[in-house]
Amino acid sequence: MTQMEKFNKISKTVLNEIRGGASESANCKWAIVTCAHDTILAGLGTSDPGSSCAYMRRVCKKN
Repeated sequence: MTQMEKFNKISKTVLNEIRGGASESANCKWAIVTCAHDTILAGLGTSDPGSSCAYMRRVCKKN
């Protein structure tokens, strides 16, 4: 794989991350965990999961 091919692959990954739709990215996986964690804490009345779940939907959405 040439340097240009590596650059294009990385660029597409980063672009998907910015646009949303990067469902296999590390940021998406952490966003899912954070949303689930905050949702559980909301059941105890100690958290509002709205922002973390909104972030998860934006980052992990399918194109």
